[in-house]
Amino acid sequence: MTVTYLYEDDDILVCVKPAGMATESAGLGVTDLVSTLRTHLVRQQRQLMRGAAQTGKKPSQPPYLALIHRLDQPVEGILVFGKNKAAAADLSRQLQNHTMQKDYLAVLVGRPERECGELTDYLLKDAESGEVRVVPADTKGAQKAQLTYKVIASASVFGQEKDATGETGRGGKVEVTLVSVHLLTGRFHQIRAQMAHMGTPILGDHRFNDAGMLALAGQCGAEYIALCCCHLQFRHPVTKRLMEYRITPGGAAFMFTEFAPQKV
Repeated sequence: MTVTYLYEDDDILVCVKPAGMATESAGLGVTDLVSTLRTHLVRQQRQLMRGAAQTGKKPSQPPYLALIHRLDQPVEGILVFGKNKAAAADLSRQLQNHTMQKDYLAVLVGRPERECGELTDYLLKDAESGEVRVVPADTKGAQKAQLTYKVIASASVFGQEKDATGETGRGGKVEVTLVSVHLLTGRFHQIRAQMAHMGTPILGDHRFNDAGMLALAGQCGAEYIALCCCHLQFRHPVTKRLMEYRITPGGAAFMFTEFAPQKV
């Protein structure tokens, strides 16, 4: 898995996390994004210190790296990190104040009843299992989740079904829909839970799809969930310049002729 670096200076680092890589703490012997970036920064520091050694300068502290927001392990997308405490604090404020804009592309199984709309749900996370579900608004511990979506394109693919002997064969056509999603809040598994609750789960989502839909994802060549944070916009914490980045999703589920190339 290769990390793509989009921008870096003394204050921030912007990169693309590949699908399948955990943002952090993936476990002993497993590569995660934060560890990869720290290694990148250490190598940079060593190169600088080789030159500084000739001037008699003392080695500096280990590189600073602050995680501002994260993506689920199977999700591809853009992330920004702070390289010092002041920059990290400013980026965190932008995230909390909803002035940092994050937009996603997702491939849904089925088609929403409306071409565009705003979803407001209340989510509850189970502390032990990590499962997230939509619950009534007055449920203790529930968090309000809001997003907007817009249908971009749709395509039909053949599903899979079992015959009377239990053999799996080609089933009827299933509609899949490419949508853009704009987050108004940032809750754990928010897009995944809200899309599934709407009746159109994200293709390849192992948490919110049944076996038939997962088989469809495999048929489409989708190794990971068809969800990508493809647009990130924020203000540079020091220069205050507007920073904006876009990528095209690389997952197989986004490669239908009707879908690619698409931008939000």
